[in-house]
Amino acid sequence: MDALDLLMSSHQRVRGMCHQFEQALDDGNGAAMLTLAGRMRAEIETHMVIEDELFYPAVRDLGEDVAVLVAEGIEEHHDVKLLLSELVDLSPGASAWKARWTVLMERIEHHTDHEEAELFSRVRTCTTSDWRRKLGERLAVRKGRLGADLTRRALHPVAAAGRRRGHGSRMGATTVSA
Repeated sequence: MDALDLLMSSHQRVRGMCHQFEQALDDGNGAAMLTLAGRMRAEIETHMVIEDELFYPAVRDLGEDVAVLVAEGIEEHHDVKLLLSELVDLSPGASAWKARWTVLMERIEHHTDHEEAELFSRVRTCTTSDWRRKLGERLAVRKGRLGADLTRRALHPVAAAGRRRGHGSRMGATTVSA
């Protein structure tokens, strides 16, 4: 699969989940919000890792304009990681938790729109379809490995961290390491 298509597919999945989360928020459906928050977090974290580890390093030398866009993307990922880390100390369903997710979704929307309009279009014009396909294969392999890691982490550290704090299971404690 073309690397840009793989990344845009991930963007679309997150957009869909954000829309569903907003609907659940409007409906006051806490269970749906919690489920969607977990799914969004896993997709967002996996996406950031494959971009940070593989995509950005592969494209940053395609030109100065691309390097600037990559630097912006890395900074936007930093902001998202901070917001995700702050969710750990918030009670799922609480107004602050909902507000943090709303801000996070706004940041992600900005990032994905900007990335698709600016960075991806420049990468597409500077590379061949074969180059993007080979990079896409590497991204897909890494994403698959991360998916398995996230599943294991979601079953163990999140619940354990919440129990240590006396809060039960907490959505928002999963962390992806490179």
